[in-house]
Amino acid sequence: MDTINTSIRSVETSKAKLFAKISYYAYLITIALVPIFFIPFTTIAFDISKSYLISIGICTSFTFWLLAKLLDGNISLPKTPLIFAFLGTLFFTVLSSLFSVAPNVSFIGTGFDIGTTSSILLMFLTLFLGSVLIGGPSRKSSVYFLILGVSIISILWQLVLIIVGPNTLGIGIFSSKTINLIGKWSDFSVFLGAIILLAVAMVELLKIGKVQKIFTLVLIGACLFFLMLINSISAWVLVGLFSLIIFIYAMTVIRNGNATQDTNNILEKRFFPAISFSVVMVSLVFVLANPLVGQIFSNNLGVYNVEFRPSVSTTFEVAKQVLAQDPVFGFGANRFENAWAQFRPVKVLQTTFWDTNFSQGFGFIPTFLVTSGPLVFLSLLFFLVYFFYFGIKKVFSFSVEPMANFFLLSSFILAAYFLIFLWISVPNITIIFLTFVMIGIFINTLEERKLIGQYKISFLKDPRKSFFSILTISVLFIATLSMGYIYTKKFVAVAYTDQGFRRTQNVDTFNKAEKSFVSSARNNSKADFAYQNLANYYYSKLNILMNSSGLSDEFVGSQFQSYFLNAENSAKLAISKDRTNFFNWVLLGNIYKGVVPLDIEGSYESAKASYESALVLNPNSPSIYLLLARLELANDNIPQAKINIDKALALKQNYGEALFLTSQIYLEEGDNDEALNRIVQALFADPSNIEYEYLLGVVYEKLGREKDAIAVFKDINNKIPGNKQIESILEKLEKGQNIDAYTENLETDTIDSAESQ
Repeated sequence: MDTINTSIRSVETSKAKLFAKISYYAYLITIALVPIFFIPFTTIAFDISKSYLISIGICTSFTFWLLAKLLDGNISLPKTPLIFAFLGTLFFTVLSSLFSVAPNVSFIGTGFDIGTTSSILLMFLTLFLGSVLIGGPSRKSSVYFLILGVSIISILWQLVLIIVGPNTLGIGIFSSKTINLIGKWSDFSVFLGAIILLAVAMVELLKIGKVQKIFTLVLIGACLFFLMLINSISAWVLVGLFSLIIFIYAMTVIRNGNATQDTNNILEKRFFPAISFSVVMVSLVFVLANPLVGQIFSNNLGVYNVEFRPSVSTTFEVAKQVLAQDPVFGFGANRFENAWAQFRPVKVLQTTFWDTNFSQGFGFIPTFLVTSGPLVFLSLLFFLVYFFYFGIKKVFSFSVEPMANFFLLSSFILAAYFLIFLWISVPNITIIFLTFVMIGIFINTLEERKLIGQYKISFLKDPRKSFFSILTISVLFIATLSMGYIYTKKFVAVAYTDQGFRRTQNVDTFNKAEKSFVSSARNNSKADFAYQNLANYYYSKLNILMNSSGLSDEFVGSQFQSYFLNAENSAKLAISKDRTNFFNWVLLGNIYKGVVPLDIEGSYESAKASYESALVLNPNSPSIYLLLARLELANDNIPQAKINIDKALALKQNYGEALFLTSQIYLEEGDNDEALNRIVQALFADPSNIEYEYLLGVVYEKLGREKDAIAVFKDINNKIPGNKQIESILEKLEKGQNIDAYTENLETDTIDSAESQ
């Protein structure tokens, strides 16, 4: 019997080891692929494809780790408050999501949002797996070499785009020089900064071969070159600061002579760490001379780093308003966009980004103060403070093993570097993922160096422990599989959405787009965006039908009813998924407004009610007031239209669309002087708008200023040569003839921004 039990136990142990290896390799492959992963020949955003890869990779790794521990019967966990601090963050995020007005948005999001409860869970699992899987010099080296390897790929890729030009590779994604494998242009700078720090630490703290050293120095040079192009002041500051720390650390190690006892990987006895010092100096130059020096490089190659997000002050102004409303749980996880719409400062309306709906604040972590509330924010603050306190305290615990010193310092520096960016910016999922990978490796290094303790759990011999442990592992196993399934369905929905949009770009495939959007909604039935797409699709078909000629009244009538009802029902479904998204109400209002001129019963009232619901969620929106004005014009209520336009202009004095519309109204009423005043203001707000310039020419003609009118239309003709309508108007004006018949609408592809919102 004992022999049988021993044999069974041996098989279980063998399987446990196999599952543990699968878990490790799944984690390793995810690290290797995330920075460079994308799906070619689609318009699927990088963050979405990378997020899906992370979710599947981490879920797979964690699943097999659970299976390994279930068979092994023993669990060893790092004993550190860092893990419990982030568990607290996860717990409070769950509470915030439970009390959210839109739980679906908070728990799983509409796509692959980075502020959801599920995304926080993935971050925790990434950290946890890094702390238990990446043990020993070999595994840590594998992670580092993979990161260095993908950095080379990303650099070479970007060089091709800059030198040869965008879309050189013919895969339809890289349409500009700043689109890179990592993510945003600023994300690329963060990633390159990390590579510089890792490479500098290798050169300064390890004895490496001549070829390896030359290769590493070339890599550092290439990264510095791209940092010069991107010219991110925050990247320069942090690269310089942490390079200085490496410099000091290397000097300290050398003077203590602690690393000289290792015969295989001995540190060179240099008296001066020249590489780290050089990086510090270069960083200092670009910090002090910024932006002048950086612009020299970027201007010559035509690459620019432009990133927009709310300022520190506006983020905290929104937070103040939110916390006054809910001081415990905030606005709800992943709902910064909703909070921004409702509470953004009025002063923002006078900026270029007055109608931008930001999904994050000035920093990734500070955003949680708005969304998940002070409990989540304070838990993250504690996590950060403790990380730096404990890390700085332990990182100078020198070992006689150079590799041990290297891994301790490098993991701490890289994790700290990434964490700071999470506080001062909103990096993409690649940077967030690597942040928690490095924190996990740092925790594992502390455990290996016995700088922290270990929790050991054995549940095979104790029936009670065995029951609860197996139950817990089983629940986690099922939850992880479910999570992977949900993420897969979400990604399938995104793929169908992408297919649908591409089909709408072609007349021959336009009708097939319906099937794609329906499939998207089926696979992500909890998300409002899937039904938004359907509503917009049916509304487009409705507009095409209404503008078609040569169709029988019977056919038009039957199709009209079908398209209208489908558009209306889809918009209502979007609202049912998220009633707090003002855009869903705007969408429904637009559908009703589109049929108001047809005198469909209840359309005006329904459109007005929808816009007013949107206004409650976005109270300081000039564009919604303009939509209400257009609705009143469609209902022949000009006085009320003027009132709504005035409300829009009271919020945003230089609102070009509102000024343009009111100019049209005054022109129609015969008040040409006021029409001129308004259209001049509109053009001052948007000098390049041809529609505005067109109306200016019309107003000049009405005022009898034919020479001014001719000058305006000649300017338009120069901008859009070959336009028959403009040429006819000019011909009439030069002959002294009236142009009334030619001034109804300018035939351009210009889209009304208020209508397309």
